[in-house]
Amino acid sequence: MGFQSLKLKSAYDTGVDGVNVVRDFYLPVLSEAVQYDRAAGYFSSTALALAARGITGLIRSGGKIRIVTSPDLTRVDLEVLQRVESDGSYLDLVENEFTRAIEDPSSLTSLFERKHLQALSWMLKSQRLEIRVVVPTNLTERGMFHLKVGVLHDAAGDIITFSGSNNESAGGWVRNIEEFKVFRSWLTGVQDFVQHDRDIFDRYWELGEGNGFVTIELPRAVREKLVSVAPDDIELLLDEIETFDISQVSTVMPLREYQKDAIEAWLNANCHGVLEMATGTGKTRTARECILKTVHRETSSTTLIVVPQVHLATQWAEVLDDLNPTLAFGGEDWKAELSMLQAQVRLNLVNHVVVIAVQNTASSQAFRAEMEVLIRRTKDSLIVVDEAHGTGSQIFRSALDESYSKRLGLSATPRRWFDDEGTEAIMNFFGGVVYTFGIHEALNWIDPLTGETPLCPYNYYPEFASLDDLEMEQYAKLSRQITQASRFQETREDGENIELLRIRRSRIIKKARSKIDETERILSQLVDRSGTLIYCADTEQLELVAERLNKNGILYRRFTGEEGSHPSPEFGGLSERSWILNDFVAGRVEVLLAVKCLDEGIDIPSTKRGIILASSTNPKEFIQRRGRLLRRSPGKSHADVYDLMVVPRAGAIEDQISRTDEVKILRRELARVEEFALDAMNFGEISAAILEKTTEVLGER
Repeated sequence: MGFQSLKLKSAYDTGVDGVNVVRDFYLPVLSEAVQYDRAAGYFSSTALALAARGITGLIRSGGKIRIVTSPDLTRVDLEVLQRVESDGSYLDLVENEFTRAIEDPSSLTSLFERKHLQALSWMLKSQRLEIRVVVPTNLTERGMFHLKVGVLHDAAGDIITFSGSNNESAGGWVRNIEEFKVFRSWLTGVQDFVQHDRDIFDRYWELGEGNGFVTIELPRAVREKLVSVAPDDIELLLDEIETFDISQVSTVMPLREYQKDAIEAWLNANCHGVLEMATGTGKTRTARECILKTVHRETSSTTLIVVPQVHLATQWAEVLDDLNPTLAFGGEDWKAELSMLQAQVRLNLVNHVVVIAVQNTASSQAFRAEMEVLIRRTKDSLIVVDEAHGTGSQIFRSALDESYSKRLGLSATPRRWFDDEGTEAIMNFFGGVVYTFGIHEALNWIDPLTGETPLCPYNYYPEFASLDDLEMEQYAKLSRQITQASRFQETREDGENIELLRIRRSRIIKKARSKIDETERILSQLVDRSGTLIYCADTEQLELVAERLNKNGILYRRFTGEEGSHPSPEFGGLSERSWILNDFVAGRVEVLLAVKCLDEGIDIPSTKRGIILASSTNPKEFIQRRGRLLRRSPGKSHADVYDLMVVPRAGAIEDQISRTDEVKILRRELARVEEFALDAMNFGEISAAILEKTTEVLGER
């Protein structure tokens, strides 16, 4: 029948009640199309899924699609590329950025999106879809893919084009407010507009270097990643897509029930409080809604996000991209940025200020003074502290600035270990914990939209190792010293010396050489070692593990916290830290060796298993580590957690005081093991072994 048989409008606006662009535009137009050319915005799983809206009819009619897309580059990325001469740097950057984008499970918020991405993957596999990549080479071209352009052809030779100004990948299927114009080639007076849209697409589609950009083929690794999710039965997939109630697609995507409960609890507490939510349950998304529901409803506001690490600041910047956040960390550049914001607020050029700062910057007097100016010049203010437990330390406590009228703390573990004073400071500033959603809840609450729990299920394998003779001798010697010192403890200094002896003794347990042997054994039994994360106690232990990996020819990267966090030409325009993580996510290395820098905030959802050498009785550490391993990722059905625990030989400690002290330590270790085991899929298999070991360890002491 062709395009001319359709009843189309000249413009569509989803901000108007009753308008559904999937039902009213995409489905009918693509059902008649034989070719669809599309500028798909910044590359992400969501952007591709958005570009696929309504394509079931196109697939059934044998149509083809050409998509041109771009990596979401920062100004720093572009400045790096301008200094790089090698074409390979473009390829490295695109491959790294795209691999990261399609690995991010949070980018696909609904089953509807996933089905459409699978449909596009099938077209790519069937050579009915071609994707090219545009990399801007100067700052003026950076914003070109905020444009949305589509060109459609039907069998009769008629053409429809549409264009708008929104960046679809920022809003997803349901949060986006979409407005675009539609031009039809057979109508009088619109031919110039049709040709203009075609010229825009053609300009970026042509391979090679243009004015301020270069167009390249989709990297093979990214293509293979997309093809890997293609379905075998396309007809079944199309039927599933067509059975969705598309009248609901353009309505606002609801938050998960527990996220809504968390927001309500915070609002009811006068916009004060800590949300104690497990890693991977969407604390950032929840906090974003808190911002939008409060200070952003005022005429003007200042919001500060405080995070512990630069990498986390970058993640927050992506989530809050549409709020135009200013980043403040490292060096003195943030001073000029804040001065500019102050001027813009004074001139009413900016109403809502959002600043993201790492906690060492946020706790400095100079930074707080600059933020105080913004707070005074705006009507409302909010401080959001991610991983809020960190600001309870003496060195970062000054970041908890009383100037902010609204306060939101986020943490899976807000209570500090053996630091009542720090915990009290956190609770007093925020007003206590107002909502809790822990790992147990996150492993059992089922999202009705996806049929999945927020965190993926896991198997738990407690591995009991032992000290060798030399380690046992050192352990026993320190135990005797602790006993001796305890008998004559009189001063605070005596107590501190005893605590130092206990720390030295615990390090013998954490760094036992048998853990290295046990790690080697576990890795040797794995058919596929990719996606393995090993938590080490310190860099010394990390190097010992690295020696074994080298010996067995296992590819790995170190992640110690010393890696650079700023983009560099050496790493294809990425920071060294991002380059390492991308290699791990893409499977170019099998194992990531890490120390404490991965305990907070770093997202590596594709991790399949964790081997924990750095045993800890500190709830913050073991809860954060477990949550880090349980984030969901495409193709990840479950995680495996190997927990290496060393138990000193029974009878090796002779005096009663040392044995009593030792039993306290072992009880805490076993409490962690029991907590891990209770939520594990294989609890029935391991419970008897844990009970037996508990009886053995505590019964003989």
